[in-house]
Amino acid sequence: MKKKRRKTARRPLTEKQKQAAQLFFDAHGTGEIAAIVGVHRCTIWRWFQRKDFQRELRRIEKEWKDATRRRILKEMHESDEYKRQQAVRKAAMGRLRRAEKRLEALNGAGNVAEIRRALSAHTRAFDDVYGPALAAFGWERSSQKTSKKKRAAEPVKYVIKFI
Repeated sequence: MKKKRRKTARRPLTEKQKQAAQLFFDAHGTGEIAAIVGVHRCTIWRWFQRKDFQRELRRIEKEWKDATRRRILKEMHESDEYKRQQAVRKAAMGRLRRAEKRLEALNGAGNVAEIRRALSAHTRAFDDVYGPALAAFGWERSSQKTSKKKRAAEPVKYVIKFI
């Protein structure tokens, strides 16, 4: 019968191992990392097999992603184009809310022409607010050959544009 091996706690990563993880993340090869850290390349390979080393690599990657995301968002929010887009979107949202209130008020009452005008205004406001975001994800407004009156009474349709 086999003897059970006792699990011993692994020692935490050393400074050399942490340096190797950072160098690996910075796109250095195994041989290059070994030369910089001062160990044999087989040792580097053994370190890569350790779960805590893999955890350290994931932690470094997450820190890098978070820092990059924060930097990009900061630059984006400071740009004049972003501020202009926000102002345009805010105005379009106001038009969309007004059009929705008008549609609710006309629900079941009023003539057909008035409802069509309200729906058309709602459609234009919806396009102003959500059109750019949908276009960024590969969606575009469907272009059906219909008359202007019929198109105003239909709901907005978006389709995926295959590239």
